[in-house]
Amino acid sequence: MFIGIYGWGFWSNFVVPDEPVFFIIGFIVVPAGLVAGLVGKVWKWAVVEPAARMERKGVHLPARSFHFLPFSSYIWLWKYGGGIETITERRIRAASVFAAVLFLGIAGFFIIRRALYRYTD
Repeated sequence: MFIGIYGWGFWSNFVVPDEPVFFIIGFIVVPAGLVAGLVGKVWKWAVVEPAARMERKGVHLPARSFHFLPFSSYIWLWKYGGGIETITERRIRAASVFAAVLFLGIAGFFIIRRALYRYTD
């Protein structure tokens, strides 16, 4: 676009030629953006949507800034498990949600979300 607007000599005025710039954009920036977008979509599906269902049932999770205090993420996770227990009418226990996410990480959220589909949809 810049060559079309400013002419063939546009990139020769810079110290860095255009090939390394486009290489970095093409092989580092774009894939990193795709991965970040994918992680955001997966997080929304696995955590945010069940939390919104909890809010509709009257279960309120602690604020997000609460995570930076020591051990507060465990408190949030226990409340999240309690919310899952509430929206599934005690078919999935809070302790199992807590243990699944504590020991399996994001895979635990996926397992809980799949079980949530099974018991509520």
